[in-house]
Amino acid sequence: MLKVEKGDEDFALEQTKLSSRRILRDAGQDPDGEPVFQLYTSIHWELRQRVLTLFQQAARKVVIRCRLQRRLASLKKLAESIKKVPSVENGPNDPQLCCSEITS
Repeated sequence: MLKVEKGDEDFALEQTKLSSRRILRDAGQDPDGEPVFQLYTSIHWELRQRVLTLFQQAARKVVIRCRLQRRLASLKKLAESIKKVPSVENGPNDPQLCCSEITS
């Protein structure tokens, strides 16, 4: 039997009973009690799974934020480089610019 702290009596593992006696029942007769199966050998298993899921979600969130920060930084650089480049409309081949240089 496992040691159980106070307050955890509901989760205590019981010893399995082995019986090699034959039990005779009538057809359609239900057993005296219902079998109880404990799926987890440790009560901490469910807690571990929940903590692991929360950690995975937090890690995904951090990775996605880092990716978005890099994309945002590259878009800001692109926007700055577009602002610095003279546009085609006001470029050196603009007819208004040529005419104003001649008349000045």
